Amino acid sequence: MKMVVLKGSDAKLIQEEMKRAKDKFPWWPADRIHAAAIVAEEAGELLQATLQARYENGSFERIRKEAIQTATMAIRFLENLPGLSPHGYEPPAAEVCIWQEDEEDGWKTSCGEIFDLDNSTPVDDDMRFCCFCGKRLEQKRVPEANDADIA
Repeated sequence: MKMVVLKGSDAKLIQEEMKRAKDKFPWWPADRIHAAAIVAEEAGELLQATLQARYENGSFERIRKEAIQTATMAIRFLENLPGLSPHGYEPPAAEVCIWQEDEEDGWKTSCGEIFDLDNSTPVDDDMRFCCFCGKRLEQKRVPEANDADIA
């Protein structure tokens, strides 16, 4: 079996990505499920980049970028694995990601992301945790015009 050895530039890019990721997201899930979900999310972006390169004239550079991010999150998962709970994790009440409804863009999250639910709400879809940061999800809807008239 041939052993894969990272080239110096790949290892350097992974180290740089690790620093950037830990600076941006110092919090890491305390359980295996949510930690693995982060790795899976990055792997999904890698798959998307390869499909776009094949069928939509996407770039090799994007594939490489997503592969570096996937490798980085896999390494971060392994770094934290010994301390990860095998059970689900309920973040403390202070660790909440607020999702604010935006009529034009979908749902804006307090962790800086946007999620589109196609005429639904996080509560309607039984979403309890932010799929981006892993914190407990709290929904804030924009009141409808006739809601104010009722009060």
